[in-house]
Amino acid sequence: MDEIRSPQSGADNVRARVTRVVKDEYRKGLKLEAFDAHLRRYDQPMGGPELYRWESYEQLRPGQQFLIFSDSKDGDLPAMLASPYELWPAAGEADDAVGDIALIVEALPLPFAGRVQAIAAAVTASPKPHGQTLAYYISSLLVAGSDSETSQLANALESAPPSAFSDGGHGALIDGLRSDMPLALQSQHRNMASLFVTLAARYFLIEPEKTSRPLTSAQNLLLQFVHSIATFDPALAAVRALPPELSKQVAIKAAALGGDARLQPDRRAMAVELRALLETKQ
Repeated sequence: MDEIRSPQSGADNVRARVTRVVKDEYRKGLKLEAFDAHLRRYDQPMGGPELYRWESYEQLRPGQQFLIFSDSKDGDLPAMLASPYELWPAAGEADDAVGDIALIVEALPLPFAGRVQAIAAAVTASPKPHGQTLAYYISSLLVAGSDSETSQLANALESAPPSAFSDGGHGALIDGLRSDMPLALQSQHRNMASLFVTLAARYFLIEPEKTSRPLTSAQNLLLQFVHSIATFDPALAAVRALPPELSKQVAIKAAALGGDARLQPDRRAMAVELRALLETKQ
């Protein structure tokens, strides 16, 4: 948004600018240009045919950036902005949402091996952390291919520094891998359980960036998944195969969280269960 003009009740007249076109599906020749638009947010009639997605932004400010998804076929930029199919904030976030979408879009036409290679390269070399969208896409790639077909991507995830993903990206990877793990193992994908446990353990040791938050996304999810790990043999075997030093560090962190008064009683109990699981893994 370059400029917010004549703010009204339930609407804003804005001067907006396209800074990047990720995909021009209908080949309308979308350009990097500025234009005026009228954003309606609160004046939608009940049962009206259109859905406006600006209602959660009570006050727009110059300099804000958004990732706009549109199914419009006419290439009318003001209309696409006024009533997008989906709307995500793109600037000021901890990860590169626009870059991740662009990466996925560019990789989609490639054969499976090419997609794996492109995503693996992005994981190991990126100037900005990746977020939830790429994390869930990575999980879908891992479950779609065999161990040998996805080994490059799995190795990239294991060797990448924690900074390769944002807090939300860490949580999405843990969530996606855990959700897809049973399906992957049914298809003889043996590396999924090991990858899930290894990444979950590494991310569990990362401290929250904000002191007001007692848990990161990955810590919160691993605590929630403790019981299912303990009762799922492939995941339990992966826990027992963790390097001793990593296992010890996670147990120490779990013990600390088990006594953290900032956490809800159920999370403290889960932390105690995680510590016990790690200390008896041998």
